Amino acid sequence: MKALISRLTTSPNQNALPYRGVLVVFSLVLGMSYLVFEANRLELDVNYVSVSGDLNPAQRNDAFEKLGEIVGEGAELALIKRKIESLSWVYKANVTRDWPDSLDVKVVPEVAVALWNDNAFINQDGRVFSSEFDLIPSQRTKLPQLYGPVGSELRVSNQYQQLNDALLNAGHSIDLLKLDDRGGWSFRNQIGITVLLGKDELTQRVQRFLRVANYVTLEGRIDAVESIDTRYTNGVAIDWKESMENFEIAKIFNSEREQKL
Repeated sequence: MKALISRLTTSPNQNALPYRGVLVVFSLVLGMSYLVFEANRLELDVNYVSVSGDLNPAQRNDAFEKLGEIVGEGAELALIKRKIESLSWVYKANVTRDWPDSLDVKVVPEVAVALWNDNAFINQDGRVFSSEFDLIPSQRTKLPQLYGPVGSELRVSNQYQQLNDALLNAGHSIDLLKLDDRGGWSFRNQIGITVLLGKDELTQRVQRFLRVANYVTLEGRIDAVESIDTRYTNGVAIDWKESMENFEIAKIFNSEREQKL
């Protein structure tokens, strides 16, 4: 009984110690959370803003103009990052505070790997982007031109890689690749020959084009070819820039007509 009475009459200060410890820890966590929250906000003491990255002067000025719309309004860093990345020419951005009064913005611009439908570009992820900062002529001429219906950019980009890799091994490359509204493929190679592939068996038809192109090259007439249609089951059709009545290309397929090319 004395032991029970002793436990019931234990000093209230002894029982309160654990709860005070929890309260102290909770206060510390709350305080740290507040500091993190404040660290991710811009206050009126931001006096310096730097923009870095592989940018031309026009892009840098555009980034500063966008920052001028939001810096000084207490905006969160995450919001500033989204605003900068909303610029059409920006691939991604990183925004940090440099205490006590500076803001650092690192910008990675989009890099075009192809032209898309005459009025846009495709980046390395197969995503279409536009930019008011056009490429210089020397850069533009080095890019392949890709065409396709809206929403087909990734498909066309991937198909370009596959077909171009197959052609490069034979000394050819694609300057222009097109997917039409009916799903048919065609390309123009580096010397201006248009090749019609159709919808199916693209790899086989590319190989058929290469055999014909090799033969015509050996005959010294490759410069006279306007286009090659590989969509036939047993051969190809060649459209010449000039009349070629005395030049018969069909004879090279005489032994292959029974095969599905």
